[in-house]
Amino acid sequence: MEVELRDGARSVKVYRSLDREGTTRLKLDGRNARLLDVEDALAGSGLGRSGVAIIGQGEVSQVLMADPAKLLEYVAEAAGVARLAGRREQTSARLDTATQHLARLQDVLVELAARGAALEREAKDAGRHAGLSAEQLALRYTLAAARVSTPGPSCASWRSDAGCSRPPS
Repeated sequence: MEVELRDGARSVKVYRSLDREGTTRLKLDGRNARLLDVEDALAGSGLGRSGVAIIGQGEVSQVLMADPAKLLEYVAEAAGVARLAGRREQTSARLDTATQHLARLQDVLVELAARGAALEREAKDAGRHAGLSAEQLALRYTLAAARVSTPGPSCASWRSDAGCSRPPS
């Protein structure tokens, strides 16, 4: 389909192909395009989704008898500003979505900060535990070494109590 725009200075070529799988491919002036790109190109010409460039016999009375809001839509489409209003609505929706995502991210950050503080306390306690465990082990080694190096009572003195069968040396 080739469309000559209002000013007559340029024309737009739109090509649509449909393959056996049901996939649609659009080209605008020979380049791959999205449906949104094609709608934008045609919106200024009055051939957009709700364009009024071609009006059937029964639709003329609908345009003439339209309420002010609907009439404003017709005029905006004919003037080519409806495309901009549509883009503004899309942008507003994207901004609302981004705002919601930011609110969720802020909630997650608050929760992660609380978890981080708890983890810092746990890490501090774990470090303290490791230090105390090392100190305990060192004290056990010191105690064991002290027991080995100090002479204890001879076997003779406790032979009757412990049942020592070995003669004292």
